Amino acid sequence: MASRIRYFDIAKGVAILCVILGHSILIVNNAPASGSLAAYLYHFCFTFHMPLFFILSGYFMHPERPFRGAKESKELLATYGITSLTVVVLNTLIAWSTRTGGRTAFRHWMLTALYGAGARTNNFLWKAPASIGAIWFLLALFWAHLLMHIFARMKGAPLWILLIFCIGYFSARVVWLPVSIQSGMTATLFVYIGYVARQGDVLGFLRHHRYLWIVPFAVWGLFFWEFSGFSMAVNQYGQRPLLALVGSFCATLGIVGICMVIDKAVPPLGKGLSLVGQYTLPILCIHLVEDSITPWGHVIPRLDALTHGVAVPYVIFAVRTIIDLLLTWGLYHVPKVNMLFFPSLAKQQREALVAAAPAAGGTTTSHAHPAHRRH
Repeated sequence: MASRIRYFDIAKGVAILCVILGHSILIVNNAPASGSLAAYLYHFCFTFHMPLFFILSGYFMHPERPFRGAKESKELLATYGITSLTVVVLNTLIAWSTRTGGRTAFRHWMLTALYGAGARTNNFLWKAPASIGAIWFLLALFWAHLLMHIFARMKGAPLWILLIFCIGYFSARVVWLPVSIQSGMTATLFVYIGYVARQGDVLGFLRHHRYLWIVPFAVWGLFFWEFSGFSMAVNQYGQRPLLALVGSFCATLGIVGICMVIDKAVPPLGKGLSLVGQYTLPILCIHLVEDSITPWGHVIPRLDALTHGVAVPYVIFAVRTIIDLLLTWGLYHVPKVNMLFFPSLAKQQREALVAAAPAAGGTTTSHAHPAHRRH
């Protein structure tokens, strides 16, 4: 088995924590006051957290190989299905137990899950009551991987992928289609950027020319300073879409560079973040479920009174991070289900079966081809 590259796991750990932080700020302040600490943190998180996942996915992708539809469907679509069904069931039970309309809640969340939009827009193809939230990423990543396999091997691949991006971006202004297909179309460009970055050994180049790190950090700084909104969930790239596109790639490079330093200079912190980064998929799903059922609307006013409105987003972030990590740990120990949310467990089981097969068959030779570790 190929060893993991720890600074990539650290970067993913930072990104998933920023997802939780960004959502914690949003539920307290739908529009953080300009110039406030909450606004600066919100802008910081949204400059890179979702692009990083798509770019790193492309970095470890092999589009020259056949598309593994069954594997992708299991890891992404089935995971989406189980998570969204959990949201439907839990919210229905809560509504039924509190006598606030169980049937209405079921219909609301079922329609929301079926539409699969990451955020609410005014141009849904048909009426859907709400957005499903963070797990739009799973649907979009499936489409991005599929489109990447189709177009990356074609002549003039960059032009085809840019065309797919433009179709996804501009069609979103007319109508927002179900199952986040347009998010997947635009995300294909981010996946391709990650793939090209690896082919061109961008990180190796920057290692040998360290002074050039100033370029991605400068562009990231400009993107942060000029931030005017950026949501891959509904293809909103703010007032400067080109800056958002280039800036998010540079922000991802910057985060990876910082995580390289953390890996070497602060090993205990790096170890903790890398552990979180290895399990971003289940953490994302757990976070979505927690986000949909926790009555933050009742909690926020009480916290506001206790902290005088100063630390509410950060208290919520700390509390829900602990909750999400503990629930993820619990999910890890649920038989059968953990195989779906933790692909590494399924892989370990397969490897154990392969290792046991020669002994069972009376042979001593096996031919194992270590697969490249995908993050």
